[in-house]
Amino acid sequence: MTLAISNSVAFEYLLKGIPAITMGDVSECPFSIFPDTMIQKVQNPFELARAVKMLLDHFFYDKEALIHYVAAVMKELVHVNYYSALFNRSDAKMLELGPEEIEKDYDALAAYLAGYLKK
Repeated sequence: MTLAISNSVAFEYLLKGIPAITMGDVSECPFSIFPDTMIQKVQNPFELARAVKMLLDHFFYDKEALIHYVAAVMKELVHVNYYSALFNRSDAKMLELGPEEIEKDYDALAAYLAGYLKK
């Protein structure tokens, strides 16, 4: 079992079949679609003991829920070099992109957002 502040860390453990508890702003947790028998979302530290007990007693690895989540993410995925190109983070560039490649990333992101807003 893992206790994570970051939702993405909790998700990595779920992928491995390990129960997870995530803390922080659970209203923004993208994994609310998973059953409580896989992941517990805790805002108040006083709820932690209950969450641990719940997962120890009732953990169930729902592979279908993970497959559906990953499929939905892949369907809506847009390939953009967010961190280094779009946020102009020269200290963390993993790819050296020229202005044309960066412009393509902006266009891809704009097209995705426009399509999303039309839904």
